[in-house]
Amino acid sequence: MPIKESVTIDEVIGLLNELLEKDRDAVVPLFTRRMPCNKAIAEHPTVQVSRINGVDHLGVLGILNGFFGVDERNWGVLAMVVDEQNSDKILRFERMDKPVDNGSPH
Repeated sequence: MPIKESVTIDEVIGLLNELLEKDRDAVVPLFTRRMPCNKAIAEHPTVQVSRINGVDHLGVLGILNGFFGVDERNWGVLAMVVDEQNSDKILRFERMDKPVDNGSPH
């Protein structure tokens, strides 16, 4: 397959869901782990950062969202839908601009 110069949001989501289906044990820890980050990253205009106990944290999904920009709420378009009872259980990846059912987006 040749190198792509650009990809769509739906292509990224499709690949993430394919990888989740193929090897959940590798993908889940990669996407649920967040690392402390500095103010420069936390203030980036498109990268999504979580504040946990007063400290900014960065994850893979936040970086990927940085490629696509933010909406009027300052949210990225890529979302992980997680089990409402266990936020470490990723059900699927989807677009945040579509209604979310059967789980909670993160």
